[in-house]
Amino acid sequence: MICKICNNQLANKPLLTITKPDRFEEYIGVDSDNFKRTWHKCSMCSVVQAIHYDDRDRKLEQIADNYFKIDFGDTTSKNRFDKIMSLPDENSDNFYRVQRIKEFFSKWIVNFHSKSSHTILDIGGGLGVFLAKFLKLNPEFSGVMIEPDKNSTAHIDETYPFEFHSALFCGQDEFKRNFDIICLNKVVEHIEKPHQLLTDIQKALNTTSGLLYIEIPDELNIYHKSASDNSLGSLHHHLYNVQSLNYLLENTGYNVLQIARILEPSGKISIYAFATIKSVINKWLSA
Repeated sequence: MICKICNNQLANKPLLTITKPDRFEEYIGVDSDNFKRTWHKCSMCSVVQAIHYDDRDRKLEQIADNYFKIDFGDTTSKNRFDKIMSLPDENSDNFYRVQRIKEFFSKWIVNFHSKSSHTILDIGGGLGVFLAKFLKLNPEFSGVMIEPDKNSTAHIDETYPFEFHSALFCGQDEFKRNFDIICLNKVVEHIEKPHQLLTDIQKALNTTSGLLYIEIPDELNIYHKSASDNSLGSLHHHLYNVQSLNYLLENTGYNVLQIARILEPSGKISIYAFATIKSVINKWLSA
């Protein structure tokens, strides 16, 4: 078994063996009597990788257009958006995420000759809750959101406070706009080999002071959550710790500025990092 992050061997002995299929695996018709999905750690980069059997990971990819409906049934995307937006601040993961990014950016940007207005790109923005909340609390920013899942974005129209693209981000020319912040919130764990995405993001990032914010489920979920927890579900390829996230970012051309573990109000155990490209580091250190 080969690690998809560093191409070294994964440990043969799994950290966790899951013996009950989740709702997505049930949807593709797996045999629950002979089911297993295992999580294995890489001794080189320290990532934990999910191993699917009987080519189930490829079958799951084929139902990507149905993920939202499998997850939420007849609930509309607008109802989900309104419900999450209405959470009190103290119960909202997105509120604390916005505050975390705002605080870091405000301290970071003073190191540079900065303009008065700024831009943020949210890749894989889901329902649009994070970006809507961010722009409401940071009116000096304009925002762009990219999300390929049409079911989760059916409610988004011209009344929303950001530019929206129903697409998969792959470094398109139209997004090479020198964004001050690019966000990947709970996105990278869904990508089997995230290296190209992280490389493509550099083409859209401000080359003078741009920041990448990345947030993902923590490896600690294996030890502290039940096997049925969403963090351990079939749509996640990897779980990261501080070492493995740092490894991934450094090996795709970034310098990590801050990395930390958090326990979110929802109970999710996550890791976040702020990183930037090497040309920005040079400007920062010579400022």
